[in-house]
Amino acid sequence: MALVVDERGIVSRSWFRTRHLAWESIDDYRLRVRPGANRLPGSISQLQGAGVSVTQGGWLGDLVPTIRVVLARLHPVLLDRARSSLARDGVARFGPLSLAAHGIQLREQPPVTREAIECVDVFGSYPVSLRVMLRGKVFPHCTVATKEIPNIVAALEIATQLGYSVRGRQLFAALGA
Repeated sequence: MALVVDERGIVSRSWFRTRHLAWESIDDYRLRVRPGANRLPGSISQLQGAGVSVTQGGWLGDLVPTIRVVLARLHPVLLDRARSSLARDGVARFGPLSLAAHGIQLREQPPVTREAIECVDVFGSYPVSLRVMLRGKVFPHCTVATKEIPNIVAALEIATQLGYSVRGRQLFAALGA
């Protein structure tokens, strides 16, 4: 499998098919991060848009330079979309995660109010996950793998913009995020 990134977009080639995604058609990305010295620090597990999905499976070697290029190109656009949604609807949705000034909701769980939230935590487990930690509690209120949250870097930036304490972003530092 080969992943080619150029000025027009992304091309994924396998033995069976070739898929093209133009930059302007990409709606989201899913980022999988593997902590540990002997493992890749990250990979893009999925890019999707315009009815086309490119899924990366297996080990393609060091994807960090490719991820940096993809995030540099997509992040400003996807962050602007999330900010527009937040301004228009009062909530920014990232798959199972909903962020608002008054609280956070993950999946079908009841929303957690801002006052109850200690922090949003990117936790270096395997797989790396996003956790919502509550004040005075040791265990997370809810947890979801980062690969399940579309545009995770934009989600963390929106959470910070809304005034939530966000910990663990350094896990994305090698990716330029």
